[in-house]
Amino acid sequence: MGYKRAFLIQNIFPISEKYILNIYIDKNTKNPVSISLTLEKEIYKNAKKVLKLAAYGHKNLVFSDIMRIKTELIAELTQEQ
Repeated sequence: MGYKRAFLIQNIFPISEKYILNIYIDKNTKNPVSISLTLEKEIYKNAKKVLKLAAYGHKNLVFSDIMRIKTELIAELTQEQ
């Protein structure tokens, strides 16, 4: 978007595709916001690492209870099948 931004991994939480309603639009340019493939891979790698640590009991790494949310989403997806 022309500015330096930060992705705060401690703010992550699991979601399923069902809850993604729209793409993120820059309010100034009205264009979809995108990131480079390199940055996408780096964020994904860091998020997976944090999820793994949370699964092993390091729950203070993120603000939300990601393991509970993940369990509930899996149960919801299982019921929908």
